[in-house]
Amino acid sequence: MDHGRNLNTPSRDQEDFDVILFLNRYRKYWFLYVLGIFLALGAARFYNWYINPVFAITAKLMVKDDNAATDKLLQQISIEKPAKNLENEIEILRSHNLMAKVLNELEFDVSYFLIGKLKKSEVYKDCPFQIKADQLPYPAHFQEFFVELLDTATFEFTVSDATNIHTGKFNEPFDVGYGSMVLTRRDNFPFEQLGNPGFDKRQYSIKFNTISYNQNRYISKLNIGLVRPQSTILQVYIEDEVPQKGLDFVSKLLE
Repeated sequence: MDHGRNLNTPSRDQEDFDVILFLNRYRKYWFLYVLGIFLALGAARFYNWYINPVFAITAKLMVKDDNAATDKLLQQISIEKPAKNLENEIEILRSHNLMAKVLNELEFDVSYFLIGKLKKSEVYKDCPFQIKADQLPYPAHFQEFFVELLDTATFEFTVSDATNIHTGKFNEPFDVGYGSMVLTRRDNFPFEQLGNPGFDKRQYSIKFNTISYNQNRYISKLNIGLVRPQSTILQVYIEDEVPQKGLDFVSKLLE
């Protein structure tokens, strides 16, 4: 009869466990572990490349108070003045009227995208061309247009539904059923590289934006708040996938 057993005494299975034997049993699959690590690293790198990064743009604005003497008198009699000036300034900066004025002075009525082999990325002033439309009809804002650079002087322009394909030249007006349009070249693009078969910056897409769309988009993206309590300095914050575009917007807003 077993009158007692020390529970702290290892069992036979625990005593017979061989770590070396356990590792040797799975060592023959070492290549699968290495392959899994490389696949995970490759997937993470592809994800970081495929997802367009978002950049933060911040600026600070000092709100001048023209009633400093009145404020001092109110403080002496223990009456706190509401921060109406700051609240009004924030409302003005976020107003539709000011937003429309700012956006009309920027090149935000058209969005340009570079079409790569696997993804599409928005471009801004680094786009090789700029499009101007004369009396653009409203339905054009619901279409996507495609441009393929053929050489330094010509391009192919296609409507998204492929109903009209036009081969034209820069600086010459053309019409694909949505009014007269003109494509002008930008000087900062290496057009001489188009002769290189390996050059991949040839295909672009275009989307026309209404002013109301841009207003709602940038008002929703715009964040304005105090740098710290009791401060008269506002901090303006916005995120954008194209840093220069966000910087131009904030700079024009605070002019």
